[in-house]
Amino acid sequence: MEHCKTKQELIDFYSNNYSPEFYKPWIKLSLTKLNGFNNWTEGNLTPSQIYSFKDLVVDNNFNKDHFLSALNQLTFKQISWVGW
Repeated sequence: MEHCKTKQELIDFYSNNYSPEFYKPWIKLSLTKLNGFNNWTEGNLTPSQIYSFKDLVVDNNFNKDHFLSALNQLTFKQISWVGW
C-alpha cells in the first residue's frame, strides 16, 4: 500500500488484495475514523459520503462492487488514513 502514489493505485491494491470478509468492516471503520478532525478538514467525510456509507453497511446484498464504490467516493488521503 505504501508504494501506491495515486487514488486509483490504492483502489486497485484493495481490489486485488483485500479479503471480502473485511469489505463492510472497512466501510464501518471509515465512518468512525474519518470524522471529528479539527485541523484536517479534508479528511472528514462529507455529509453525502456519510449517508452513502451508512446505506452501504445496511445493504443485505453487499458485494465487492459496493466496496469499490465506497473507495471511489473517498480521496487518496482518506483511503490512506483508514489504511489496511
